[in-house]
Amino acid sequence: MVHAMSGDGDFDFQPKLGRIRSQGSFKPKGMKAYLKGVRMRSTNTDGARRSTGFAGARRVMIKARVHRLSASRVGTQRAHISYLERDGAGKDKEPAEFYNDVSEGLDGQDWLQEHADERHHFRFIVSPEDGEKLQELKPFTRDLVSQMELDLETKLDWIAVDHYNTEHPHTHIVMSGKRDDGKDLVISKDYLSHGMRERGSALLTRELGLQNEAELVAKLDLETALRKVTRMDHILMREMGRNGAINLDNLRRNRPHYQKRLQTLRSMGLARNHYGGVWSVDDRLDVTLSALEKSDTIAVRIEGAVRGAGLDRISAHEQGPFNYNNAVHGRLLKVGYDDELMDRRYAIIDGLDGRVHHFDLGTYYPKDLKPGDMLEVKPRSPGALGMDQTIADVAAQNRGIYSLANHKQSDPKVSAKHLAMIGNRVAALERAGLVQRLHGEAYSIGQDFIDHVDKHFAKAAKRSPNIVRNLEGRAFEAQVRAFGETWLDQQLAGQAVEPIGGAGLGGDVRSAMEERMKRHFQRGIVSDRDAKELNDNHLKFLQKEGMLHASLDITKETGLSYRAIQPGDRIEGTFKRIHQTEHAKFAVIDRGREFSLVPWKRGLERMRDRHIEVTMSRSRDIAWTLGRTRGLSR
Repeated sequence: MVHAMSGDGDFDFQPKLGRIRSQGSFKPKGMKAYLKGVRMRSTNTDGARRSTGFAGARRVMIKARVHRLSASRVGTQRAHISYLERDGAGKDKEPAEFYNDVSEGLDGQDWLQEHADERHHFRFIVSPEDGEKLQELKPFTRDLVSQMELDLETKLDWIAVDHYNTEHPHTHIVMSGKRDDGKDLVISKDYLSHGMRERGSALLTRELGLQNEAELVAKLDLETALRKVTRMDHILMREMGRNGAINLDNLRRNRPHYQKRLQTLRSMGLARNHYGGVWSVDDRLDVTLSALEKSDTIAVRIEGAVRGAGLDRISAHEQGPFNYNNAVHGRLLKVGYDDELMDRRYAIIDGLDGRVHHFDLGTYYPKDLKPGDMLEVKPRSPGALGMDQTIADVAAQNRGIYSLANHKQSDPKVSAKHLAMIGNRVAALERAGLVQRLHGEAYSIGQDFIDHVDKHFAKAAKRSPNIVRNLEGRAFEAQVRAFGETWLDQQLAGQAVEPIGGAGLGGDVRSAMEERMKRHFQRGIVSDRDAKELNDNHLKFLQKEGMLHASLDITKETGLSYRAIQPGDRIEGTFKRIHQTEHAKFAVIDRGREFSLVPWKRGLERMRDRHIEVTMSRSRDIAWTLGRTRGLSR
């Protein structure tokens, strides 16, 4: 992606009356000559970059991206176009409509269908400075693309849409990756970085005129207090790089504004006044200010999501460094765009821990997310985990083969819980193509296994930093009066994995748990009116009740008889499907003319459509194995 902005010099302003001409005496002859002129004018004799615009020119911010198309990424482009023409993004909150050089009210999906077999498309976001002063953005956009056609020496096929839903009106352009002769359209990085914004700057300045001194001063006044990188900061860092310090005598033009900016930076701990007009700024000034801007943006997003949901929350949290065990559970408040050009999204989660969280979803996440969903969000590993090394070590001791049996033989003290975690990890590695199943539960582990895992998950974490899982059966408000075992009951018995805070959403859950206990007392499930928790026997009674209610639905649907599993029973059957109720999930065990139900566990998924054996102990604990003699009890 390329970010380009015209005009970042020392804000010289020397207006000259008369017709606005092209840049000085430079007269480009085609794109190559034009770009050569841009490069020459944009580099000082010492090699430092400087503004290529003329004094007083109006700036145009342009972001560009080459979007590679494939069978899977056409869907991404389709979603991108749907987002661009959504309701409320147009002028006066009207629906945003696509247009091109001659027509308006175009259907973006029709355009995409005509260009879906191309190798790539271009995406642009064009944001003219003072764009709100333009009566419409369409003429400016059409003029810009017309100029591009002259520079690139080809007719361009494109659609654009204007958005007015942010502080600065801007235009999204989607452009075909084909020239008018059918060849692939290739646009040089120099033109994307400098040529387009130079052309845009000239067109905008021609339309609105040069900025006058009052406009420039007003913009500098605004920049002095900003908590982000500004044009002045670039110049201050340039001075530091050249001289090791900043002497305001060298910045006589606009000196009061530089001094005010340095005072603002000093209040943030990012600048120091040595004496008189001599200052220094932090070596990582741009990095620190960018981080501050990001934090401020996140705070605004969280505040907007909480206010939009009509909630009262006092604590918020920005995601920190990677921690595999640092999962957050809560209710989704909002999914929004973090980067429209790159299709990166963010999520705001009202956490059960009492805090509101902001997460970067990246470009790959469940597409069916909607506000109100209960989710688990945890960071994706940027590389191999400790359990991956354990898998490699066990395989190394067993001729490159890993299995749970080999693991137990290598480490007889390994817990069932840890084996279950390893089993889930191996299943994930198999889905990623990093291990190969040989037979049953045995897997082939290559010698370069760890290296491949490192590379795979580093790439995956960059694309999608967090793993999002929809938590079914967590709509706790409706569980207060429900029959059968619910998530609230698991919390009351201390068996749920999600920690519950005392405020925010956690406080709401605790209130629901109190109401649930009152309901249990009314039904005679607990005998103590003041009871605050459930025990295992209470849960098993509720579990049995839930399976009985679920069985009635399945019998009505299939006509099969239900056989409840009793303490001491050992039955065999085929795990065919999952039955989902409003508050619980069960595995359906097909036994021919009858069926049985067992509470759903994630480990059962690997046994779908396979013959399994289910046993219930005298204490009503349920276990399952593969057939009568194969596999390990889970």
